[in-house]
Amino acid sequence: MKRHHIIPVVILLAVIAGFGAVYQFYVKEQLEEYQANQKQLTELKNRVKSLEDTFKGVDGRPVKPQVAVQQLRSAVQPFKDAVQKRSKFFTLGKEAHVDLVPEGKDPRFYYMEALPKLIYETEQYAYARRCAMPQNLTFGVPSRKDITNVAPTEKEVNNWLKKYAFGSSVVHMLVDAGATRIDNIVLWPSRTEFQLLDMRTVGLQFQMSLDNLARFLKSFYGEDRYFNINSIRITNTNLLSRSQPQLEVEMVLTQAGFLEENAKEGKGSTPVKTASGGGGKAELTSNADKMLKRLKLRGGINLGGKGGKSRPRAGGRSWWQKYLPF
Repeated sequence: MKRHHIIPVVILLAVIAGFGAVYQFYVKEQLEEYQANQKQLTELKNRVKSLEDTFKGVDGRPVKPQVAVQQLRSAVQPFKDAVQKRSKFFTLGKEAHVDLVPEGKDPRFYYMEALPKLIYETEQYAYARRCAMPQNLTFGVPSRKDITNVAPTEKEVNNWLKKYAFGSSVVHMLVDAGATRIDNIVLWPSRTEFQLLDMRTVGLQFQMSLDNLARFLKSFYGEDRYFNINSIRITNTNLLSRSQPQLEVEMVLTQAGFLEENAKEGKGSTPVKTASGGGGKAELTSNADKMLKRLKLRGGINLGGKGGKSRPRAGGRSWWQKYLPF
């Protein structure tokens, strides 16, 4: 190839290489950014269209944001009022008073001082009313020996004291009902249901006369509180007695308390679609209604304001039967 042919070829290759470099290091990046912007634009248009469809009034025009917010608030407020009204039904009753760890006090030493006093007060309450009960019944909280070489936190100690206080209130309930002997009380771990209820289940083993037992069970229906007898077994071990025998009773009982803090945070509610123009009404579904319906189906609640009664579950064993301690 002659020289005057090589020079144009070199220039042509240089121009092609320049165009390739410009495309690779500039145009290509710009095209990718453009495509990303186009995709984002499409997503935004779809979102705007979805919002327009959601907040479309009866006249076909979008509802103003302030109107939509006002309608949502008008739907949520009745729900909150209904929750607060029903919350009075879910109470754990009068629990035994317990002083928590004072500020600046070592939690372990305070617990070792407080627990024996609580045990003594509970036992004296039972013995003064002629009800026998096991000594040093702690309802599953650690004894003094259990924490000898342990350094519990203030939160742990407070939780133990609250748990014992609840167990003590169960003792008071049985003693006031006429129990002549308490053999055992087992507290299940508390659990939260529907984000609004603190459910507490206890296993009870005690002795009581037939008349007192009948009044005790009947009192659940008269209380304006939630009670659910999950299981009960009654045994008469003295059929030949001329006097009224003391029945052996084993019972699994559930109570529920209302979680005020969760209600204030709006938990337990599920607002759904939405606002409409021209005086349209917002719709709202709530877990509160589902909660009451499910508890009623279980037999644990009477919406008329009385305590519940048990109803056997169909098919298989209930969850608490797997862990029944007696």
